[in-house]
Amino acid sequence: MLSEVEKTRAAATLALNRETAANVAAQLTDDAVERAIETELNRINEPLSDYYTRLVGQPAYTDLQLVYTQARAGGIEFEFKWDGRHEIRPPQRVMSESELNALGLALFLARLKTDPPRWKTMVLDDVVTSFDAVHRTRLIRLLAEEFDYWQVILLTHDPQLSRTVIAEAPEWQVEKVTAWSAVDGPTFGPSDMRARLRERLDKGEPAEELGGLARQAIEEALERPVGKMGLKIRHDTANGYSADEYRRALVDGLKEGNFLRADDPALTRLRTDGSVTNRACHYSEREPGITEQDLRILLEDLDALDRLFHCDDCGKKVWEVPHQGSTRCQCKCGVLSCA
Repeated sequence: MLSEVEKTRAAATLALNRETAANVAAQLTDDAVERAIETELNRINEPLSDYYTRLVGQPAYTDLQLVYTQARAGGIEFEFKWDGRHEIRPPQRVMSESELNALGLALFLARLKTDPPRWKTMVLDDVVTSFDAVHRTRLIRLLAEEFDYWQVILLTHDPQLSRTVIAEAPEWQVEKVTAWSAVDGPTFGPSDMRARLRERLDKGEPAEELGGLARQAIEEALERPVGKMGLKIRHDTANGYSADEYRRALVDGLKEGNFLRADDPALTRLRTDGSVTNRACHYSEREPGITEQDLRILLEDLDALDRLFHCDDCGKKVWEVPHQGSTRCQCKCGVLSCA
């Protein structure tokens, strides 16, 4: 317990400190405050501009930075140039929703980079709501390259983002909420469609109930090599491609790129597998139903597709080494390549 004298001394010290702090604050000039703010902004601006460019690719707006201005509530505003000449602020005057979303995300990541918390952990919850499809790939690459020593918890309802994570960051742990009940809460399972299909087949679930999952598994397996090697496919901002479109893009692209295994029979077998899964999703009395054996064959063919792009000599995929300035890629040792 403090004595009355000690309490009095403590109160006097606190009052003196408050008076000293007030005097120091009063002595600060507006110029000093502005210089201090600009110093902090300069620390953020370098990663901010870099991250925004990497998120959107080739932005229409350049020289992005945060500036101090007394004309704006709070004193801080985004500023950038259009066509390298015209200064624009605030960004909502000209930017689309997708660009504004990327801008806000770039600022969030830049602040974490310049002033990281003690526990390097971030939570991103459905941050790609208004993103174009290509921005999903750019986001995952940015996180994997700049925050590789962080704990990143990424939550999403977006299936395209989930597939992008599996393709771009296969070392990440991916879980999917496969069921939910008021009693047991969420039930988690593998996010990889092929793994989920195999798991549910092994549990004895009826094949006729797994047609939709089988179709997603074949689309996912074909999408990865097409995207990784940058093969030509019709433009669709929502990535609404069928398994057959992915397969044809893959077959054509491998032949054009002189891929060593372009004539592998696995690519032909997947055409039949695709028609079987489509039949399962669109039931008709005139067509035979899908069987467990059909799905087992599909899984074997998808495993064979994976092996097609795997080099036995160096243990890497054909897209391990992308060549700068071209679409050519190869495995680490160069045995497998595609132009």
